[in-house]
Amino acid sequence: MTNHKEIQNTEAAMDAFQDYFSREVARPLFPSDTEASDTVETLLNEALINAWEHGNGKDPAKRIFVAWQILENNGIKVSVRDEGPGFSPPGLNCPQAPPVSRRRGRGLIIISEFADSISFNKEGNELTFVFKGEG
Repeated sequence: MTNHKEIQNTEAAMDAFQDYFSREVARPLFPSDTEASDTVETLLNEALINAWEHGNGKDPAKRIFVAWQILENNGIKVSVRDEGPGFSPPGLNCPQAPPVSRRRGRGLIIISEFADSISFNKEGNELTFVFKGEG
């Protein structure tokens, strides 16, 4: 079963959704593995920030759409879509981090490093990642 949630494009709405997701999805999915639940929460956080800031341009009139599905063998598939124009995803096989002097710009690198898979829709405004727990 796929779950869906539409959230307002604000930091407060993202924070509220992340609290819900942590409490109702990530922690119950990985009850004895806080590293796994923390990883899923971090991946979601990075995807939401990208949608909020880059996709929707911090416009509070826009929405972010999140879908998630619990997979067999202790995994989860999460999709985050924004209302922005999309982009051409970089080659994620060899992502290059920005200089250390920059505090930002590592979201896709973090997602590609810790997710088991990452993909984008053809428009470039939806990111999907899969994370599988240890077992």
